[in-house]
Amino acid sequence: MAKSPLALLISAALLAQPAAAGFEPGQYREETSSKEIADFYQQNPEIAKLSKKFKEDAERRKRLGNEDVRERALDATLDEDVIAENERLAAAHPDSYMKDLVAEYLEEKGQMVEENIWSAGEVKATPEVRQLYRDYLRKLYWQGHGTDGDSSKHVALIRGMLEKPRGWEGFPTANMGPQPPGIAATYGGWHVKMGTGVLDICVFSHEMFHWTDDFFGGVDGESRRHEGGPEAHAYAQMCKEL
Repeated sequence: MAKSPLALLISAALLAQPAAAGFEPGQYREETSSKEIADFYQQNPEIAKLSKKFKEDAERRKRLGNEDVRERALDATLDEDVIAENERLAAAHPDSYMKDLVAEYLEEKGQMVEENIWSAGEVKATPEVRQLYRDYLRKLYWQGHGTDGDSSKHVALIRGMLEKPRGWEGFPTANMGPQPPGIAATYGGWHVKMGTGVLDICVFSHEMFHWTDDFFGGVDGESRRHEGGPEAHAYAQMCKEL
């Protein structure tokens, strides 16, 4: 199957890996304020509920000893090119044999995605944030959507990486540790550092927006045009892609 324009864009971006505009590679750094996070939740109560639900679900799975349960269905959100190809195949070959092949293709694709998600948590994250990292990637892949040009590319680029063999290698590292007073998390040099005890998927989302700004030079420039720059854009978009 010929690559879609989006797939070509993903491939080119992964090869280029430009630094964010105005920064040398590895020097891009942002700090996320605990107060601004609290203000964001007050202004966005629905996202605050979402964050609370993610946290409660993670705690429940931890108590049950099943942290890495695979919670998704094969009919979850798929890329447009995959949907179009499935429809083409179904129209050309309506017999059950072709339907079985389509189902097998989707299952194989899902297995590669899951392998990348598992490896990203295992290799890129320390134990304290491993589950948070995997939850974010799973939720974004199967349920993610953008709300503007930059966040749409953010979702598409991460999905594209998860669909490539060893795509996990391109993701940032992540750990947990003490932060300066009033700081919930930081991003810098391809690394996310969550504050001690901060297991908030929306804060992690915020830092991942900084990563794609760093990795892809602002993706399509939307965050650079946003009033207040990448930091304000990360606050405006965090967790909405989930």
